[in-house]
Amino acid sequence: MMPPLPFWLKGTTPEIERVAREELGETAEFAIRVVNGTCLPKDLRSVFETDKVIISPKRGPNGEGILISFIGSFDTDSFTVEQHFAASLISAEIGMETDGSQVCGSRLIIDMQGMTWHKLRHYINPSFVSSVARCIQDVMPCRICGIHAVHEPFYFGSAYQAIKPLLSKKLRERVHTFPQFRFEQFAQILPPETLPEELGGYLGKKDFQNFRSIILQNNDLMERINTYIYNGMKSPYQRNISKAEDSSDHKETTRTLLNISLGFDKHQSMR
Repeated sequence: MMPPLPFWLKGTTPEIERVAREELGETAEFAIRVVNGTCLPKDLRSVFETDKVIISPKRGPNGEGILISFIGSFDTDSFTVEQHFAASLISAEIGMETDGSQVCGSRLIIDMQGMTWHKLRHYINPSFVSSVARCIQDVMPCRICGIHAVHEPFYFGSAYQAIKPLLSKKLRERVHTFPQFRFEQFAQILPPETLPEELGGYLGKKDFQNFRSIILQNNDLMERINTYIYNGMKSPYQRNISKAEDSSDHKETTRTLLNISLGFDKHQSMR
């Protein structure tokens, strides 16, 4: 295992290059990512400012990036779950610009502390779950090392069984739950220097300020990603720009895979 590396590491290390060579069969000239369009960081500034989606400034023991989503304490009365997920997608896309994440993958932690049934029913909406599963399995060009649900309420097990069939076998095998969260148990997966205080780690809010700044400064990067064409197909962003140019009544230029409203209508996620 590697000692914790900075997440925003430029270039690679000998160990990352070994992983690329031995586990992925790649040279240091890594594969080009296949991407899909999404909205821009500036469109979701208010969501990022809640600090409910963060990337750890330190990488995991195998060089993987760590994305943490606080869905239990996320305010679903002010924002939609689609906006929350869009912020996660943007974070993952920008994080994937690093060679370390392209090679070593990413680990997702879903913290459910503070979850209520009222909130959970937003997240287990079949349409939303289906879109999330499709994005993770078929769209995001990212190696998922593990998905860890912590602090989940007792009724989460029943909800998870309902959505489990939507996940691929590989993804189901990488989902781990910790209903009675104990840091000693979780520390076997990730060391405390990679985790926020809410998860028993050493990192405070100030340690994540750099993440928010980097995300919000990357509008140009996301605009570039939104213009990519793969195998002759335009991204959703480009398709909507074309529609806008073809119709004087259609002024919309950015839509997401989840049809996210940028007006922060708190009722949208229950449609």
